[in-house]
Amino acid sequence: MDLGHGNNDSFDEKLRVRKITVAVQLYLKAPNEKRRPPPGMAAVLHLDEPGRPGYPIHHNLGQIPGPAGQTGQAVQAFLLAALGVWAADKLQPRQAASDAWTREFSLHLPLSPGWMPLARRFSRLLNFLTGDDWTLQVREAPLDLGLQGEWPHPWRPDGGPGLFGGRAAPAPGEPL
Repeated sequence: MDLGHGNNDSFDEKLRVRKITVAVQLYLKAPNEKRRPPPGMAAVLHLDEPGRPGYPIHHNLGQIPGPAGQTGQAVQAFLLAALGVWAADKLQPRQAASDAWTREFSLHLPLSPGWMPLARRFSRLLNFLTGDDWTLQVREAPLDLGLQGEWPHPWRPDGGPGLFGGRAAPAPGEPL
């Protein structure tokens, strides 16, 4: 996947002016989302929709099989959130931060209903894993990332191979 760079001058200038004294405001649009981003966004990101203003994220999501129904919405919400985090990381270099490491992001994300209550936990997880300060501003939006086909395997293993041959870990002193 590749973050397509449109006119970077305005984005770079906004970052120079802010110098990470406030969180960089990024807005990720869901495919075909009609909602307008709030004012003051440093960048609007979208999944390579021709004619849309902002920064396109080039992808090949149409080649990924996905589950249907509520599980499919959760998978698509996670993929979209991951793309938003990846794009934010690429747009804001660490050396621009005052300590040359910790960046501040406010990422506006579209999510499926099942992910809405998890946003605060996801934000804390991102803070821990990246060393950055993440604030997720979430909104409920229908998600269709164009995942194609069916995954040829069950989503939940039922007795198939697994760690330790599908059984629980051996007790201390018990042979593997």
